Amino acid sequence: MRGRLFASVALLCLMGFIGTMLLWARSFLPADLHTGVADGRLVLLFSSSDMTNHWKYRYGRERELPVRAEDLWRSVRVGQFISPERVVVLPTGPGGALVQQSNNPVPQAGGVAGVQWITEPTGTTPLPYRMIVIPLLYMALPLAVPPALWLALALRRRRRLRAGLCRNCGYDLRGTPGRCPECGTDVAADSVAAAPTRQAAA
Repeated sequence: MRGRLFASVALLCLMGFIGTMLLWARSFLPADLHTGVADGRLVLLFSSSDMTNHWKYRYGRERELPVRAEDLWRSVRVGQFISPERVVVLPTGPGGALVQQSNNPVPQAGGVAGVQWITEPTGTTPLPYRMIVIPLLYMALPLAVPPALWLALALRRRRRLRAGLCRNCGYDLRGTPGRCPECGTDVAADSVAAAPTRQAAA
């Protein structure tokens, strides 16, 4: 009983620790969060409210569109900037004519083991956005472990029950009805359930 209580407290503390660390990491990121799924990846896009408004109105102020993180991911993936365009005026030559040129940098990406983070450098001003891209397979595999373990244990218990063994420790119960003498598991119900199977096998 004391061991189970300690394990429960330890699990709660671990969950609290993970949640606190996630909040700590989130506190360093811009306020708005946009999510999407593209190309087998989860796209997390953190931005300021100004950047969110830019993306909502990027096709004209007459129609406010939702921010689609997956579309923005596809744009930066091919090297297109998605922050507001910064224009510089440059002289073209002896005639003195001036031309406007975009001064936006190409998005810079870094990453490790398939996880990527992308942003556009802006010199001394705060970064306009931060995009984190995580393969969905990385999230699916840990979630598959508990069901796989549960299925393996259930199949092992079933095999032991059919063979007339204790479902908990595997002790031979064919000559010992009621309770397992090895681990004390109550096996009366298991013996009744397994009787038709053993009779059929005989």
